[in-house]
Amino acid sequence: MYFKTDLHATGTGQVPVVREIIAQIARVEGRPDIRWNERFERATELWGPGGEARFLAPLVPMLEDYASFKGTYTLGDKESGGQWIIPDKRAFDRVADGIGPLYDWEFQSSSGACTERFPGAVMWGNSFSDLYVRLGLHRYFCSYRRLSIPIGGRMAFNRFALFLDSIPRGTKYFIYQYYAPHIQIAPLLDSSAPLPR
Repeated sequence: MYFKTDLHATGTGQVPVVREIIAQIARVEGRPDIRWNERFERATELWGPGGEARFLAPLVPMLEDYASFKGTYTLGDKESGGQWIIPDKRAFDRVADGIGPLYDWEFQSSSGACTERFPGAVMWGNSFSDLYVRLGLHRYFCSYRRLSIPIGGRMAFNRFALFLDSIPRGTKYFIYQYYAPHIQIAPLLDSSAPLPR
């Protein structure tokens, strides 16, 4: 479910999260016909070192086998039923520095596919939601836009205000994803900081 050398959940560990997001919105929308229904082949991959392993001083590389899937989705790849909009691919190489376009990427479903999907959604999240795309969460919404949370400070609030102003028409859901062990530094939850307009 989780990497041994890193705080992040593996794809296997993220499946229940993605499934639950879809189940909760299906309940609210009165759409029991929509549920997470992806068919991936289970696999094992070698990965590492994770964030925690990089803080150690190992004498040998700290790699690990972890449970993964084959046939998952890839951000930016051609897909049936929609298209990706990626304003600046350089954003993938930066570590949430708060600099960049109004959003990281968006998936827009084709008009014919929208009737079988939820209304638009936006996500304000960090690296713990990166695997949601691989598991196909974006394919359950008419549109799905993501902005990664900058690492703390005024920059997070400034970028959030701009993100709010850029939310497209037809968006109904705002998903705020943050990892509980770091909640004390989560943007928007700091009671001493003014909220964006």
